[in-house]
Amino acid sequence: MDNSGWMAEAPLISPAARRAALAKLIGGLERLDRLVERNRGKIEEICRERGLDFSRLIEEAREGLVDAILHAGA
Repeated sequence: MDNSGWMAEAPLISPAARRAALAKLIGGLERLDRLVERNRGKIEEICRERGLDFSRLIEEAREGLVDAILHAGA
């Protein structure tokens, strides 16, 4: 399967729509950062229970852990 032309077929969004989408994504990341900082002690405790060291996790692993905690209601 040749995907060399997929960008040419992708719908374009306006600069205003692109800015709005980026602002929403950035706002979501900022809220996640605040959530993690406010609850860092609890998150580190959950990590210890799972045999993990939160300070040694890469960013993607931290995000995955926080997502799992949020969806599990832990």
